[in-house]
Amino acid sequence: MDAAREPRRSSRHHPYSAAVRASAIAALQEGLAAGRSLSSLAREMRLPETTAQRWLAHARGAFRPVTITPPPARVDGLVLQTVRGHRIEGLDLGGVIALLRALEAPA
Repeated sequence: MDAAREPRRSSRHHPYSAAVRASAIAALQEGLAAGRSLSSLAREMRLPETTAQRWLAHARGAFRPVTITPPPARVDGLVLQTVRGHRIEGLDLGGVIALLRALEAPA
């Protein structure tokens, strides 16, 4: 895309016009949606890959959609958090003891 390489001479920090950036962003998004890599798209447009990444991030905005799910159902039985970071849920006492012994056994 030769239009992406048309520098605007009025600004040293923004060498591409807003129209050129918008066109490049649309082409990048379309190419990514089609399964192409960002590096190949940027190379084809003769645009530094870091610039393409920055433009896409800016176009996407600061926030991303998230899905809030309810917490998992409460586990009946023993829940143990060890000082080594192991979290054990849903076992009976015998199962917890056997698992801890296996975790602490020398390799």
